[in-house]
Amino acid sequence: MTKHASGRPEPSHDLPFLICRLDKDGRLSWLCWLVICQDSRRARITFKVATLMHQALHRRCSAYLADLVAFSSTDSHRQLRSTTTRAAAIQRTRTLFGRRAFSVCGPDVWNSLPPSVRTVDSNSSFRRALKTHLFQLAFNN
Repeated sequence: MTKHASGRPEPSHDLPFLICRLDKDGRLSWLCWLVICQDSRRARITFKVATLMHQALHRRCSAYLADLVAFSSTDSHRQLRSTTTRAAAIQRTRTLFGRRAFSVCGPDVWNSLPPSVRTVDSNSSFRRALKTHLFQLAFNN
């Protein structure tokens, strides 16, 4: 536990969350506590940005969002690895504030996903694969 300069303990931003599972008869089969911490907020933001990028790839979102990002095209005569993995082009910025723009952080988050998640076409299957990937990152470390 860390302390402020005044000597008081710093409040924890970790939130306990109770998870229970019922069997098919409606009886409690198991119960556990899951602590939601700062990393889960980052994972939630990553999930939302990656979902928006998937929608932009398939043109299921607003046109202004889809126009902000560019994906590697399959129209070229050269067969590049980035065309088969659906990589996005990352715009370069000079400031930290510029890196927070969707046109920069979206492709960065998208390219950090494994190709097995990026190549899923169905929206529901993509969300399921993305949740699995983020849970593995959070709990297997």
